[in-house]
Amino acid sequence: MQTNIIEINNLTLPYAFNNFSITFEKNKLSIISGPNNCGKTTLIRTLDSQVTTKNQIFLGTVGLEHYQVTDLAQKIKTIIPNEYSFDSNTVEQEIATTLIKRFHSIKRSMVKEIIKKAKLTKYQKSNPNTLGYFQKLKLYLCLCLIQKPEVILLDDIFVKLTESEKQELITLITTYRSENKISIIMTVSNLEDSLFGDYLYIIKDSEVVLSGEPIKVLENDNIINKTGLELPFMIDLSVKLRDYELITNIETDMDRLVNILWK
Repeated sequence: MQTNIIEINNLTLPYAFNNFSITFEKNKLSIISGPNNCGKTTLIRTLDSQVTTKNQIFLGTVGLEHYQVTDLAQKIKTIIPNEYSFDSNTVEQEIATTLIKRFHSIKRSMVKEIIKKAKLTKYQKSNPNTLGYFQKLKLYLCLCLIQKPEVILLDDIFVKLTESEKQELITLITTYRSENKISIIMTVSNLEDSLFGDYLYIIKDSEVVLSGEPIKVLENDNIINKTGLELPFMIDLSVKLRDYELITNIETDMDRLVNILWK
């Protein structure tokens, strides 16, 4: 049984990767992080077939180069902030048109339900191209999700967002994943943003230096620090307290940590 959705074997690209290999598991939320210029965005563009490869990247068991462009566009959706535009006059029309193109028929109630879930009711009659940065991003994420691709690629979408905006997108993603089977691969610059993922990959110098469940990966503070990345505050604090044998497990909630220390 095929458990990997995407497999990269010995990928070499000028100024980016040298014999780079990585696999992403099917129906999981995989998060990639690494220092600046480690190739995160290049990797997303390559998985989106913006960079030509041959026998190096496989979707399931088939090389990307063997897919028709239209077929691949249905299977993989990509969000790179500010690299998208909308064709319809209203948010409502944009959602309806997207559904019709993908599924050939829709119910009006479905459009309204999507708008409600995405908290876009206030903007449903607005021209999507006039929306603010966050609302545009949220709408485009919504459009990608409702098309039910096999894979969604997200490149550092949390940059420029407030904490509440970030949490809104996380809720949108996790709610959709609870209802549908989908593989999501996303890059983050801030390791705090990796904690809601299933897997975390730290890449540097064309290598995966760490991989696994986010908390388990972030426990390796010495390796993380050597990459130039900054540990989330609660992880860093927990690791130090554990080293002094004041706690036994990594804690991400401050109130819970305080209660443990006061026992």
